[in-house]
Order: sequence, then structure tokens, then C-alpha cells
Amino acid sequence: MNIQRVLSVCMIVIGVGFFVVGAVGLEPQGTLPTVTIGWEPPQPTTPVWYNLYKTTSNPSTNPSPCNGGTWTKVNTDRIGFFMPQMEYTDNNASRGLSWYAVTAQDENGESDCSDIVAVNIPLARPGRPRNPKLNGITP
Repeated sequence: MNIQRVLSVCMIVIGVGFFVVGAVGLEPQGTLPTVTIGWEPPQPTTPVWYNLYKTTSNPSTNPSPCNGGTWTKVNTDRIGFFMPQMEYTDNNASRGLSWYAVTAQDENGESDCSDIVAVNIPLARPGRPRNPKLNGITP
């Protein structure tokens, strides 16, 4: 990760046991930022895989995916299915405020959602003004 490119990450954790592993930087115009979300495994059992969900709607009006909310599943493959993995990078993170939650899953079904973490990715800064010119002089 190129630390010089990191602008800011504002993280609000609602609950415990969840953390943002990565950082967010400003990329060239037209590219999306990335966010890496990490978590600790549940105790006492270890699930077979994990699922990561996100939303750009405030959880106070859009409940977690485990409570009937309309969240999007970030991963297309099972996280940690072939090797232990407790983090995942969202390569299509949205600028502005997003919320993330994780579930554990095995052959018996999906767990309740983890605590929710909020990540605020600053909007891209404006482009540089072009072609300055003199519009007049007042003596």
C-alpha cells in the first residue's frame, strides 16, 4: 500500500470484534477506491467460510442483511473456504459513507451478522482549473 496516497479513512465501529485492515487512497479520476475489512473468527467453532455484505443506506433505516435489510453481498466466492482468511478487500468501494457486516457459514447455514462497521471514503477532489487568462485591468 502506498501510504503517501492515503487521504483519510473515518471508521465508526458499532459494537466490537470488527476492524478495518486496509486504508483508502485517492486514485486517478475514474478509478474506485478499495477497502479491506478484517474480523476475528467466532468462538468456539470455526466456520467453513465467510460472507461480506455492504450498504450505502444508513443501518438505522436499512437493517442488517440478517434482519431483512437490502444489503449487497461483496464476495462472489466463499471467503476462507480453501484457506483460513479473516479479511476481504472490496475492490468496488463506494465514495462517501458505506457500512459493512460479516457472516460465518458452514453446511448447517449462515450465522447472524457481525457488528456493523462504517467507512467514510472522501469524495474525489476537484480537477485543476485550466487556461487562466486576464479578463481586465482596473487602473
